[in-house]
Amino acid sequence: MSISYYLFLILWNSLQTCIFQNLTLKTLFLFGDGNVFIPSLDNFPVLNGIQSENATSYPLTKFPPKLNYLRNVNSFLNTITNIPVSPFLSELRIDSNNIMNQGIDYNNILKDSVGNLKLVVYSVPTAVTIPANFICDYAIDQTGLILVFGSTIMTGRNLGWTVASSNNTVVTTLVPNRKMQVTVNQVITGAPQPFSITLNAALGYVLDTTVAEAGFNVTNIKIQQYNGARALLVVTFSNLNDYFSPTAHLDNFTPDTQMINTADKTIIYPLITNLSSEDEYLGTGSIVKVSGQFGVGYTTLTVVFQEGDLPYTNCVPIVNNLTSTEFYCVLDSVPGTLDGATTTVNVTEDGFWQTFTTQIKTLQTQCNEQTNFCHGHGECNRSSVCICNINQGSYYNNCSKPYPFATSGQVNDQNTTID
Repeated sequence: MSISYYLFLILWNSLQTCIFQNLTLKTLFLFGDGNVFIPSLDNFPVLNGIQSENATSYPLTKFPPKLNYLRNVNSFLNTITNIPVSPFLSELRIDSNNIMNQGIDYNNILKDSVGNLKLVVYSVPTAVTIPANFICDYAIDQTGLILVFGSTIMTGRNLGWTVASSNNTVVTTLVPNRKMQVTVNQVITGAPQPFSITLNAALGYVLDTTVAEAGFNVTNIKIQQYNGARALLVVTFSNLNDYFSPTAHLDNFTPDTQMINTADKTIIYPLITNLSSEDEYLGTGSIVKVSGQFGVGYTTLTVVFQEGDLPYTNCVPIVNNLTSTEFYCVLDSVPGTLDGATTTVNVTEDGFWQTFTTQIKTLQTQCNEQTNFCHGHGECNRSSVCICNINQGSYYNNCSKPYPFATSGQVNDQNTTID
Protein backbone atom coordinates (compact mmCIF):
# COMPACT_ATOMS: atom_id res chain seq x y z
CA MET A 1 0.00 0.00 0.00
CA SER A 2 1.44 3.39 -1.06
CA ILE A 3 0.28 6.48 0.84
CA SER A 4 1.15 10.09 -0.04
CA TYR A 5 0.48 13.55 1.40
CA TYR A 6 -1.66 12.50 4.39
CA LEU A 7 -1.63 14.57 7.59
CA PHE A 8 -3.75 12.04 9.54
CA LEU A 9 -3.93 8.30 8.87
CA ILE A 10 -5.83 5.38 10.41
CA LEU A 11 -4.77 1.77 9.76
CA TRP A 12 -7.35 -0.80 10.86
CA ASN A 13 -5.66 -3.93 9.54
CA SER A 14 -2.53 -5.74 10.59
CA LEU A 15 0.36 -7.15 8.58
CA GLN A 16 0.45 -4.48 5.89
CA THR A 17 3.45 -3.03 4.11
CA CYS A 18 2.95 0.75 4.03
CA ILE A 19 5.02 2.98 1.75
CA PHE A 20 4.68 6.61 2.89
CA GLN A 21 5.44 10.10 1.74
CA ASN A 22 7.09 10.60 5.10
CA LEU A 23 7.52 14.41 5.05
CA THR A 24 3.87 15.32 5.71
CA LEU A 25 2.29 12.74 8.04
CA LYS A 26 1.60 14.19 11.50
CA THR A 27 -0.77 11.72 13.21
CA LEU A 28 -0.96 7.91 12.95
CA PHE A 29 -3.63 5.61 14.46
CA LEU A 30 -2.95 1.85 14.39
CA PHE A 31 -5.24 -1.08 15.23
CA GLY A 32 -3.35 -4.33 15.40
CA ASP A 33 0.35 -4.85 14.79
CA GLY A 34 2.86 -6.41 12.44
CA ASN A 35 2.73 -3.51 9.98
CA VAL A 36 5.90 -2.68 8.07
CA PHE A 37 6.57 1.01 7.36
CA ILE A 38 8.74 2.18 4.48
CA PRO A 39 10.63 4.24 5.47
CA SER A 40 10.69 3.36 9.16
CA LEU A 41 8.79 5.66 11.52
CA ASP A 42 11.94 7.27 12.92
CA ASN A 43 12.37 8.87 9.47
CA PHE A 44 9.11 10.85 9.74
CA PRO A 45 10.37 14.37 10.61
CA VAL A 46 7.00 15.97 11.46
CA LEU A 47 5.16 13.00 12.97
CA ASN A 48 3.56 14.39 16.14
CA GLY A 49 1.53 11.54 17.57
CA ILE A 50 0.99 7.76 17.40
CA GLN A 51 -1.87 5.83 18.98
CA SER A 52 -1.73 2.03 18.86
CA GLU A 53 -4.44 -0.38 20.07
CA ASN A 54 -4.94 -4.15 20.08
CA ALA A 55 -1.19 -4.62 19.68
CA THR A 56 1.38 -6.89 21.30
CA SER A 57 4.40 -4.64 20.79
CA TYR A 58 5.54 -1.11 20.04
CA PRO A 59 4.93 0.03 16.43
CA LEU A 60 8.51 1.36 16.24
CA THR A 61 12.10 0.49 17.06
CA LYS A 62 13.29 4.08 17.35
CA PHE A 63 11.41 7.26 18.18
CA PRO A 64 10.67 9.85 15.46
CA PRO A 65 12.58 13.09 16.15
CA LYS A 66 9.55 15.30 16.88
CA LEU A 67 7.11 12.77 18.34
CA ASN A 68 5.03 14.42 21.06
CA TYR A 69 2.98 11.46 22.28
CA LEU A 70 2.93 7.65 22.03
CA ARG A 71 -0.21 5.92 23.29
CA ASN A 72 -0.10 2.11 23.43
CA VAL A 73 -3.49 1.51 25.05
CA ASN A 74 -6.10 -1.27 25.17
CA SER A 75 -3.45 -3.73 24.03
CA PHE A 76 -1.55 -6.83 25.15
CA LEU A 77 1.88 -5.44 26.10
CA ASN A 78 3.56 -7.36 28.92
CA THR A 79 6.57 -5.07 29.16
CA ILE A 80 7.83 -1.64 28.08
CA THR A 81 10.22 -1.90 25.15
CA ASN A 82 13.70 -0.81 26.20
CA ILE A 83 14.02 2.10 23.76
CA PRO A 84 15.12 5.55 25.03
CA VAL A 85 12.27 7.96 24.43
CA SER A 86 12.78 11.15 22.44
CA PRO A 87 13.53 14.35 24.41
CA PHE A 88 10.48 15.87 22.69
CA LEU A 89 8.11 13.18 24.00
CA SER A 90 5.69 14.68 26.52
CA GLU A 91 3.27 11.74 26.91
CA LEU A 92 3.85 7.96 27.02
CA ARG A 93 0.70 5.96 27.72
CA ILE A 94 0.77 2.22 28.29
CA ASP A 95 -2.37 1.82 30.40
CA SER A 96 -4.88 -1.02 29.88
CA ASN A 97 -2.17 -3.58 29.12
CA ASN A 98 -0.75 -6.70 30.81
CA ILE A 99 2.50 -5.11 31.94
CA MET A 100 4.36 -6.73 34.81
CA ASN A 101 6.98 -4.65 36.62
CA GLN A 102 9.84 -7.07 35.95
CA GLY A 103 13.01 -6.29 34.06
CA ILE A 104 11.86 -2.87 32.91
CA ASP A 105 14.87 -0.55 32.57
CA TYR A 106 13.23 2.80 33.34
CA ASN A 107 16.61 4.47 33.75
CA ASN A 108 17.47 3.76 30.11
CA ILE A 109 13.96 4.34 28.75
CA LEU A 110 13.58 7.72 30.43
CA LYS A 111 17.19 8.86 30.48
CA ASP A 112 16.61 11.73 28.02
CA SER A 113 13.23 12.90 29.33
CA VAL A 114 13.24 12.84 33.12
CA GLY A 115 11.13 15.79 34.25
CA ASN A 116 9.65 16.41 30.79
CA LEU A 117 7.67 13.23 30.24
CA LYS A 118 4.18 12.54 31.48
CA LEU A 119 4.26 8.78 32.09
CA VAL A 120 0.90 7.01 32.41
CA VAL A 121 1.28 3.45 33.75
CA TYR A 122 -1.75 2.03 35.54
CA SER A 123 -1.31 -0.39 38.47
CA VAL A 124 2.45 -0.72 37.97
CA PRO A 125 4.80 0.48 40.75
CA THR A 126 7.83 1.97 39.03
CA ALA A 127 11.41 1.50 40.20
CA VAL A 128 13.10 4.54 38.71
CA THR A 129 16.19 5.36 40.74
CA ILE A 130 17.48 8.88 41.29
CA PRO A 131 21.15 9.15 40.27
CA ALA A 132 23.63 9.77 43.04
CA ASN A 133 24.29 13.44 43.83
CA PHE A 134 21.43 14.41 41.48
CA ILE A 135 20.49 18.13 41.66
CA CYS A 136 17.48 19.59 39.85
CA ASP A 137 18.82 22.79 38.34
CA TYR A 138 15.70 24.97 38.18
CA ALA A 139 15.61 28.71 37.47
CA ILE A 140 13.50 31.43 35.85
CA ASP A 141 14.52 33.75 33.04
CA GLN A 142 13.23 36.96 34.66
CA THR A 143 15.16 38.83 37.34
CA GLY A 144 11.80 39.48 39.01
CA LEU A 145 8.10 38.97 38.35
CA ILE A 146 6.18 42.04 37.14
CA LEU A 147 2.44 41.59 37.59
CA VAL A 148 -0.24 43.20 35.45
CA PHE A 149 -3.50 43.12 37.41
CA GLY A 150 -2.04 40.41 39.64
CA SER A 151 -0.88 38.06 36.88
CA THR A 152 2.26 37.39 34.83
CA ILE A 153 3.93 34.73 32.68
CA MET A 154 6.99 33.04 34.20
CA THR A 155 9.50 31.25 31.95
CA GLY A 156 12.53 29.18 32.88
CA ARG A 157 13.83 25.62 33.07
CA ASN A 158 12.89 22.55 35.13
CA LEU A 159 9.89 24.28 36.69
CA GLY A 160 7.91 21.03 36.89
CA TRP A 161 4.49 19.91 35.71
CA THR A 162 2.28 21.23 38.48
CA VAL A 163 2.79 23.60 41.37
CA ALA A 164 0.51 23.55 44.38
CA SER A 165 -1.32 26.77 45.24
CA SER A 166 0.03 28.51 48.31
CA ASN A 167 0.77 31.96 49.71
CA ASN A 168 -2.35 33.34 47.91
CA THR A 169 -0.69 32.30 44.65
CA VAL A 170 -2.08 30.14 41.84
CA VAL A 171 0.41 28.71 39.33
CA THR A 172 -0.96 27.31 36.05
CA THR A 173 1.27 25.22 33.79
CA LEU A 174 1.33 26.44 30.17
CA VAL A 175 4.36 24.50 28.91
CA PRO A 176 5.65 21.81 31.29
CA ASN A 177 8.96 22.73 32.92
CA ARG A 178 9.26 25.89 30.81
CA LYS A 179 6.31 28.27 31.03
CA MET A 180 3.77 29.01 33.78
CA GLN A 181 1.19 31.65 34.58
CA VAL A 182 1.47 33.09 38.07
CA THR A 183 -1.57 34.77 39.64
CA VAL A 184 -1.24 36.50 43.01
CA ASN A 185 -4.58 36.98 44.77
CA GLN A 186 -3.54 39.98 46.80
CA VAL A 187 -2.67 43.58 46.02
CA ILE A 188 1.09 44.13 45.78
CA THR A 189 2.10 47.80 46.14
CA GLY A 190 5.36 49.63 46.57
CA ALA A 191 8.83 48.52 45.49
CA PRO A 192 9.50 44.93 44.31
CA GLN A 193 9.12 42.58 47.28
CA PRO A 194 10.76 39.22 48.07
CA PHE A 195 8.52 36.40 46.89
CA SER A 196 8.77 32.61 47.04
CA ILE A 197 7.09 29.90 44.97
CA THR A 198 7.31 26.31 46.20
CA LEU A 199 7.94 24.07 43.20
CA ASN A 200 8.19 20.83 45.23
CA ALA A 201 7.61 20.86 48.98
CA ALA A 202 8.80 17.27 49.51
CA LEU A 203 12.19 17.91 47.92
CA GLY A 204 12.49 21.46 49.24
CA TYR A 205 12.53 23.09 45.81
CA VAL A 206 11.65 26.74 46.46
CA LEU A 207 12.01 29.48 43.88
CA ASP A 208 13.03 32.80 45.45
CA THR A 209 12.35 35.93 43.40
CA THR A 210 10.68 39.33 43.72
CA VAL A 211 7.25 40.55 42.68
CA ALA A 212 5.79 43.98 41.86
CA GLU A 213 2.52 45.26 40.39
CA ALA A 214 2.67 47.42 37.23
CA GLY A 215 -0.93 47.43 35.99
CA PHE A 216 -2.91 50.57 35.20
CA ASN A 217 -6.46 51.50 34.25
CA VAL A 218 -7.35 53.75 31.30
CA THR A 219 -10.16 55.95 32.60
CA ASN A 220 -10.76 58.35 29.71
CA ILE A 221 -9.73 59.00 26.10
CA LYS A 222 -10.61 62.27 24.39
CA ILE A 223 -9.62 63.66 21.00
CA GLN A 224 -10.28 67.24 19.92
CA GLN A 225 -9.62 68.62 16.45
CA TYR A 226 -7.87 71.95 15.87
CA ASN A 227 -7.39 73.81 12.57
CA GLY A 228 -8.25 70.89 10.36
CA ALA A 229 -4.93 69.05 10.43
CA ARG A 230 -4.25 69.05 14.20
CA ALA A 231 -5.78 67.07 17.01
CA LEU A 232 -5.32 67.07 20.80
CA LEU A 233 -5.34 63.57 22.26
CA VAL A 234 -5.94 63.31 26.02
CA VAL A 235 -5.55 59.90 27.69
CA THR A 236 -6.23 59.68 31.43
CA PHE A 237 -5.19 56.58 33.36
CA SER A 238 -4.44 55.58 36.95
CA ASN A 239 -1.82 53.20 38.36
CA LEU A 240 -2.50 50.29 40.68
CA ASN A 241 0.94 50.86 42.18
CA ASP A 242 2.20 54.44 42.60
CA TYR A 243 5.78 53.21 42.95
CA PHE A 244 6.21 53.23 39.16
CA SER A 245 6.16 56.48 37.18
CA PRO A 246 4.41 55.79 33.87
CA THR A 247 5.57 56.76 30.40
CA ALA A 248 3.35 57.22 27.36
CA HIS A 249 4.27 56.76 23.72
CA LEU A 250 2.51 58.22 20.67
CA ASP A 251 4.03 57.42 17.27
CA ASN A 252 7.47 56.94 18.90
CA PHE A 253 7.18 60.27 20.71
CA THR A 254 7.82 60.03 24.46
CA PRO A 255 6.86 62.93 26.75
CA ASP A 256 8.56 63.76 30.03
CA THR A 257 7.84 61.15 32.68
CA GLN A 258 5.37 62.62 35.15
CA MET A 259 2.52 61.36 37.23
CA ILE A 260 0.23 63.86 35.49
CA ASN A 261 1.33 65.18 32.13
CA THR A 262 0.05 66.38 28.77
CA ALA A 263 1.98 65.66 25.60
CA ASP A 264 1.20 67.71 22.49
CA LYS A 265 2.14 66.29 19.11
CA THR A 266 1.22 67.64 15.69
CA ILE A 267 0.64 65.05 12.99
CA ILE A 268 -0.03 66.13 9.40
CA TYR A 269 -3.11 64.20 8.33
CA PRO A 270 -3.99 63.45 5.68
CA LEU A 271 -0.56 63.73 4.06
CA ILE A 272 -0.48 64.58 0.33
CA THR A 273 2.76 63.95 -1.56
CA ASN A 274 1.77 64.12 -5.22
CA LEU A 275 -1.01 64.64 -7.77
CA SER A 276 -0.78 63.20 -11.27
CA SER A 277 -2.90 62.26 -14.27
CA GLU A 278 -2.45 60.35 -17.50
CA ASP A 279 -4.15 63.25 -19.30
CA GLU A 280 -1.69 65.97 -20.35
CA TYR A 281 -4.49 68.54 -20.20
CA LEU A 282 -7.11 68.23 -17.46
CA GLY A 283 -10.76 68.61 -18.29
CA THR A 284 -14.18 67.26 -17.38
CA GLY A 285 -13.90 63.50 -16.76
CA SER A 286 -10.12 63.48 -16.30
CA ILE A 287 -8.88 60.96 -13.70
CA VAL A 288 -6.46 62.33 -11.09
CA LYS A 289 -4.23 60.13 -8.90
CA VAL A 290 -3.68 61.45 -5.35
CA SER A 291 -0.70 59.94 -3.45
CA GLY A 292 0.18 60.25 0.24
CA GLN A 293 -0.84 58.80 3.61
CA PHE A 294 -4.57 58.50 4.27
CA GLY A 295 -4.89 55.74 6.86
CA VAL A 296 -7.63 53.10 6.81
CA GLY A 297 -11.24 52.98 7.87
CA TYR A 298 -12.14 56.55 6.93
CA THR A 299 -15.79 57.22 6.01
CA THR A 300 -15.77 60.54 4.12
CA LEU A 301 -13.31 61.83 1.52
CA THR A 302 -13.58 64.94 -0.65
CA VAL A 303 -11.18 66.58 -3.13
CA VAL A 304 -11.66 70.16 -4.34
CA PHE A 305 -9.57 72.13 -6.87
CA GLN A 306 -9.62 75.75 -5.76
CA GLU A 307 -9.41 79.01 -7.71
CA GLY A 308 -7.51 81.23 -5.34
CA ASP A 309 -9.03 80.65 -1.92
CA LEU A 310 -12.43 79.62 -3.26
CA PRO A 311 -13.57 76.12 -4.23
CA TYR A 312 -14.14 75.73 -7.94
CA THR A 313 -14.03 72.10 -9.16
CA ASN A 314 -14.86 68.85 -7.37
CA CYS A 315 -12.87 65.68 -7.99
CA VAL A 316 -15.08 62.73 -7.04
CA PRO A 317 -13.16 59.77 -5.45
CA ILE A 318 -13.49 56.37 -7.14
CA VAL A 319 -14.63 54.21 -4.21
CA ASN A 320 -13.21 50.86 -5.37
CA ASN A 321 -9.71 52.34 -5.78
CA LEU A 322 -9.14 53.67 -2.25
CA THR A 323 -6.01 52.53 -0.37
CA SER A 324 -4.05 53.92 2.56
CA THR A 325 -1.41 55.42 0.23
CA GLU A 326 -3.29 56.46 -2.91
CA PHE A 327 -6.69 56.94 -4.50
CA TYR A 328 -8.18 58.18 -7.77
CA CYS A 329 -10.83 60.81 -8.41
CA VAL A 330 -12.74 62.11 -11.46
CA LEU A 331 -13.03 65.85 -12.27
CA ASP A 332 -16.62 66.99 -12.69
CA SER A 333 -15.57 70.15 -14.58
CA VAL A 334 -12.49 71.96 -15.88
CA PRO A 335 -10.30 73.27 -13.03
CA GLY A 336 -10.17 77.05 -12.83
CA THR A 337 -6.54 78.06 -13.07
CA LEU A 338 -4.50 80.57 -15.04
CA ASP A 339 -1.76 79.48 -17.39
CA GLY A 340 1.46 78.77 -15.49
CA ALA A 341 -0.12 79.56 -12.12
CA THR A 342 -0.25 77.13 -9.22
CA THR A 343 -3.45 75.38 -8.27
CA THR A 344 -4.43 74.60 -4.68
CA VAL A 345 -6.07 71.22 -4.05
CA ASN A 346 -7.92 70.60 -0.77
CA VAL A 347 -8.27 66.99 0.48
CA THR A 348 -10.63 66.47 3.43
CA GLU A 349 -10.82 63.11 5.23
CA ASP A 350 -13.35 62.61 8.05
CA GLY A 351 -13.16 66.32 8.89
CA PHE A 352 -9.36 66.59 8.80
CA TRP A 353 -8.09 68.55 5.83
CA GLN A 354 -4.83 69.36 4.11
CA THR A 355 -3.95 71.41 1.02
CA PHE A 356 -1.46 70.75 -1.76
CA THR A 357 -0.25 73.22 -4.40
CA THR A 358 0.81 72.11 -7.86
CA GLN A 359 1.00 73.28 -11.45
CA ILE A 360 -1.41 71.66 -13.87
CA LYS A 361 -2.34 72.04 -17.52
CA THR A 362 -6.00 72.37 -18.44
CA LEU A 363 -7.92 72.45 -21.70
CA GLN A 364 -7.54 76.23 -21.52
CA THR A 365 -3.76 75.69 -21.51
CA GLN A 366 -4.06 73.43 -24.54
CA CYS A 367 -6.04 76.08 -26.42
CA ASN A 368 -3.46 78.78 -25.67
CA GLU A 369 -0.59 76.56 -26.78
CA GLN A 370 -2.24 75.44 -30.02
CA THR A 371 -3.61 78.86 -31.11
CA ASN A 372 -0.83 81.08 -29.73
CA PHE A 373 -3.32 82.76 -27.42
CA CYS A 374 -5.99 82.98 -30.15
CA HIS A 375 -3.48 84.67 -32.45
CA GLY A 376 -3.56 87.79 -30.31
CA HIS A 377 -7.17 88.55 -31.18
CA GLY A 378 -9.04 86.83 -28.36
CA GLU A 379 -8.87 84.54 -25.29
CA CYS A 380 -9.28 80.83 -24.72
CA ASN A 381 -12.12 79.91 -22.35
CA ARG A 382 -12.07 76.93 -19.94
CA SER A 383 -13.61 74.67 -22.60
CA SER A 384 -10.67 75.24 -25.02
CA VAL A 385 -12.61 77.59 -27.34
CA CYS A 386 -11.23 80.92 -28.64
CA ILE A 387 -13.46 83.89 -27.84
CA CYS A 388 -12.45 86.62 -30.32
CA ASN A 389 -12.34 90.31 -29.41
CA ILE A 390 -15.33 91.96 -31.12
CA ASN A 391 -13.85 95.45 -30.76
CA GLN A 392 -11.12 94.40 -33.19
CA GLY A 393 -13.54 93.27 -35.87
CA SER A 394 -14.91 89.87 -36.71
CA TYR A 395 -12.54 86.88 -36.80
CA TYR A 396 -12.82 83.19 -37.48
CA ASN A 397 -10.54 80.12 -37.45
CA ASN A 398 -9.55 80.64 -33.79
CA CYS A 399 -9.37 84.41 -34.30
CA SER A 400 -6.66 84.00 -36.94
CA LYS A 401 -8.54 85.34 -39.96
CA PRO A 402 -10.78 88.43 -40.15
CA TYR A 403 -14.08 88.52 -41.96
CA PRO A 404 -14.12 91.05 -44.88
CA PHE A 405 -15.99 94.31 -44.33
CA ALA A 406 -16.94 97.24 -46.62
CA THR A 407 -16.15 100.92 -46.02
CA SER A 408 -18.07 102.34 -49.06
CA GLY A 409 -19.83 101.18 -52.21
CA GLN A 410 -21.91 102.05 -55.29
CA VAL A 411 -24.58 100.28 -57.28
CA ASN A 412 -23.97 99.37 -60.94
CA ASP A 413 -27.17 98.27 -62.54
CA GLN A 414 -25.26 96.20 -65.04
CA ASN A 415 -22.64 94.70 -62.78
CA THR A 416 -22.94 94.99 -59.03
CA THR A 417 -19.58 95.68 -57.45
CA ILE A 418 -18.40 96.83 -54.11
CA ASP A 419 -15.41 99.13 -53.90
